[in-house]
Amino acid sequence: ESTTIEFKASFSSWSKPSYAKTMSSFANNCGGYMIFGVTDFPRQIIGLKHNSDFEYIKPENFTKQLNLFFLPAIEYDMGTITLKEGGGCKDSSPEKKIGWIYTFESEMKPVMASKGCRSENVTAGDMFYRYSDRTEKMKLPEMSRIISERVTKELNRIRLLGSVIQDFIGKFFSEYSNNSYGPAVFFKPSVAEKTESLPLSTAIDERIPHSPGLMDPTVKCPDKFQPIRDPRFYFGNS
Repeated sequence: ESTTIEFKASFSSWSKPSYAKTMSSFANNCGGYMIFGVTDFPRQIIGLKHNSDFEYIKPENFTKQLNLFFLPAIEYDMGTITLKEGGGCKDSSPEKKIGWIYTFESEMKPVMASKGCRSENVTAGDMFYRYSDRTEKMKLPEMSRIISERVTKELNRIRLLGSVIQDFIGKFFSEYSNNSYGPAVFFKPSVAEKTESLPLSTAIDERIPHSPGLMDPTVKCPDKFQPIRDPRFYFGNS
């Protein structure tokens, strides 16, 4: 076993909380495999039992169980591999089937327990991490690193959003000027021509900030003057 692999001799539907705990630790690190049908000591391929629970897993039910214990959602893939005993290729060679579940590294760390599970010694809010060949509660250094990475990722998203808004304003508006109602917006001529025949509510995205307390704001273009009564077109001080 290692940071990215855990072996299980068999699969049991009753052990799903345990599997979820291990998968959360993989998700909080760099991802990893659980392999079913392989003993750990000694390392030996014994294969899944005939009619093993693993072969009857319904992914939607398994996902529901995962989300019941841990959030945000754990992304995973699963399947089986059939091996010939001794590596032989003859049809008469005995076959052994092993199951695998691969957990992807989470994009939204940390993954944490959403409810407690007494059998696995899990309390709501617990976070687990894969340390070498063990699943343990996350320690402070790993927790600090994950939180720092999450903050950096969110700040980058905010910067990207700011860049998109700036590009949008630069594309559609030429300048601002102050009047008795506050700053007015000048459409670029090419944009004004395109928006003349459009409903006012579609000319600008309603998510753009506005000042709800002022009446009859004005949108202008260099050659035309067009009063706008929809506050979503207003840029000003609240």
